[in-house]
Amino acid sequence: MAHRFNNVLKLTNSNWGPAASNTVTAYPRGAIVSDQEINQVFPTVYPGHGFVVDDYFFINTDTTVTHKVTVSTPTQLTVTPALTVFPGDVLVNIGADTLAGGTIDWDGSNINIYTEYSMTTSPVTEARVTTNSDGEYSYYTRDGSVWEIVRDSGGILVDVIQGWEGFNGASVPATFTSGDATPSVLHGNTFKTAGTTAITAFDNPIAGQIIRILAETSITITDGAALILNGSANFDMVAEDTLSLLYDGSAWREIARNDMA
Repeated sequence: MAHRFNNVLKLTNSNWGPAASNTVTAYPRGAIVSDQEINQVFPTVYPGHGFVVDDYFFINTDTTVTHKVTVSTPTQLTVTPALTVFPGDVLVNIGADTLAGGTIDWDGSNINIYTEYSMTTSPVTEARVTTNSDGEYSYYTRDGSVWEIVRDSGGILVDVIQGWEGFNGASVPATFTSGDATPSVLHGNTFKTAGTTAITAFDNPIAGQIIRILAETSITITDGAALILNGSANFDMVAEDTLSLLYDGSAWREIARNDMA
């Protein structure tokens, strides 16, 4: 799905969600809400969001209401108008959209995308491509932090594909919660283990996501329908072991490991 060529990222999709004649627009990454806010203007978000001042966004899939960022810090935004959000809600970045007539025009992206590897011609207009008859599309970009908004031929929102940066880009390792058998992988791609409770699955996956697990403790990764490991056997990790997994939309599949035993 994502391949790096001399600091150029080619993003492709082979019928992974979009259908024929869908419009896919590349945008800077949005944000994931970390705390509940009721009718407030200071939403707290996880670090690593892509918002800057004057960006607009909508919440989850509701494109009828937009909000504007007036102040942006790593973990908190100031927005207008006030909003109500809950942990895990998604703030979908639509950039400096003109909002002509009060509706989203989908013209606010500042991501440069190209149809050819050399990227010597002008970027694709408004960072959007159309899927072919098989629902496939591809483009090149130097920006490794792209979210995508998918709309059907009538302009209706179909999907928000979150975080190419979370698939194959770099992230600061987070540590799983000790005792959690199904830890969340929502906010990164590299994780350290904690405690000894066996892991049987991972919460909040995104189709196409790749994660890397770094063992800090002796812990078992359990083979099963939700987590398919090489040899159909559990992986008893010890300190310094690593494991890489790909989520195919229904299960995690092992793609690499480093077994220090």
